[in-house]
Order: sequence, then structure tokens, then C-alpha cells
Amino acid sequence: RESELDMDERIRLIEEAIENGNYIEMVYLKGSNERTHRVVRPLSLGTESFRGREFLGMRAYCTMRRAERMFRVDRIISMRVLSPEEAEALE
Repeated sequence: RESELDMDERIRLIEEAIENGNYIEMVYLKGSNERTHRVVRPLSLGTESFRGREFLGMRAYCTMRRAERMFRVDRIISMRVLSPEEAEALE
């Protein structure tokens, strides 16, 4: 089930997914303030910089784009952890 999560909970779920090789299904707010639905396999989590501003970023393989992408953790609206099998069923 999807629900709005605080930053600590988002971080915990992402770290857990990285550790266990799981995927995350999320609703993400793009820079244009457009909501997008993504299924990603998180690869790393850390401080990133864009145009001189730092943010907490999740580097992940995006199944929609079939490429690695960077996602700002503070722009994740809702998320849930999926097993690789569950993620594959959604493709």
C-alpha cells in the first residue's frame, strides 16, 4: 500500500531495497511538478549536487527508461518495496 512517508522512512526503505536487491514502485514529482509513476532498482543513496545545490539522491535503474537515473529523495511522493518478481510482473 502506498502512503506518504517521512524522510527517515524513505531512506530506510531505499537502503533496505539496495541491501536485498529489491525494487521500488514510486510516485515521483518531476522538476516540472508533474507526477510520474516509476519502478526502479535502487543502486546507491547519497549526497548529490546539481547546479551548486546539494540534495539526497537515489541512483537507480529505471525500468521505464531502461537506464540509470538520479532521483531526489525529497521528491518521492509515495513508495513501496517490490521483489524482483513483483517488479517484473508490472513491466
